Amino acid sequence: MTKPTTQNTLTAIGLMSGTSVDAIDGAIIKTDGETLTRENIHRSHKWDDTTRRDIFAVMRHPERLEDADFRAGLESRIAARHTELVLEMLSAYGEKIDLIGFHGQTVLHAPRQKYSVQLGCAQSLAEQTNLPVAHQFRQNDLAHGGEGAPLAPIFHRALMQHIGFNPPLAIANIGGITNMTFIGTDGADTLIGCDSGPGNAMMDRLMQTHGGADFDRDGALAASGRINTEYLDAVLAHEWYALPPPKSLDRLEVENMLMPEKLARLPLEDALASLAEVSAITLRDALARLPQPPRELVIWGGGARNTHLVKRIKYHIDCPLRLDVLDGDFIEAEMMAFLGVRVFYGKILTLPTTTGVDAPRGGGRMAYPKGA
Repeated sequence: MTKPTTQNTLTAIGLMSGTSVDAIDGAIIKTDGETLTRENIHRSHKWDDTTRRDIFAVMRHPERLEDADFRAGLESRIAARHTELVLEMLSAYGEKIDLIGFHGQTVLHAPRQKYSVQLGCAQSLAEQTNLPVAHQFRQNDLAHGGEGAPLAPIFHRALMQHIGFNPPLAIANIGGITNMTFIGTDGADTLIGCDSGPGNAMMDRLMQTHGGADFDRDGALAASGRINTEYLDAVLAHEWYALPPPKSLDRLEVENMLMPEKLARLPLEDALASLAEVSAITLRDALARLPQPPRELVIWGGGARNTHLVKRIKYHIDCPLRLDVLDGDFIEAEMMAFLGVRVFYGKILTLPTTTGVDAPRGGGRMAYPKGA
């Protein structure tokens, strides 16, 4: 598949596995890289226990990446699991797919050191699916002074235009980490992106370690706990929260900022209640730094299903909160399809106001099957 001179609408599969490392999500959209149509073809595959364990091992011990054999084997397994999902989606869709947008699995994000690692062999994925694969979306931004994240704002703007929402508008994707997009009334001139703080990752980790479940369903256990104000004040005093956008976080960095040694001394329900409060307050504070108040805040991601967390966000913010805009489980996968087409067409991925990059920048790489 060669890059055409005109920018036609393409059909793309997007693949995403987030910081929670719970599953790989896949979604299909049609897009020319500017506008989009959602096909509502979604699939999700849970990680196998061994690969998930090894991904977390690398997150906690990045030096494992220096073991070339271990890294190559893990990247091959990550690509193989993504391939299984793509082949299932191709069978279910039954129509021509033009390319894949492949994020890979982030195991390390160190923007101050201009370093971000997404594991997964794109060439292997291209060979096994016989499709072009767009990948490595963050590296060019990092090379030009940006944080390499968040990647979502340009996609969020297109998605909101697709469903008819008007600025000023804020969007919060609450996954393992919470990232936020602001779309101002001047369009691209006021497109802002940043991570606001933690999302679900530490709450999920506590439940998996001490609560005997993958997550706190509906935030029920957190709702039964008491917020520890001493812990809350200590966490919120971290200097990162005072930084203006754009800014981004790594999962391990977030865990350290959440002072796990202090959390360990709290009853589980109090720890969960306190963590939810951190997520709500840091989102509120990020909204307060925007150049104009949003008309409403749209949230999606796993956090949108945490009833207690949603109540705390509502308590702290001044604008209306929207949960019913669309099913948020596969939005990040759709984003990777959208960005994959933008990579293929050489379009801009990031802006100074979304990542701190020196100028509007494209990026990403393409992997093609042999002979393509």
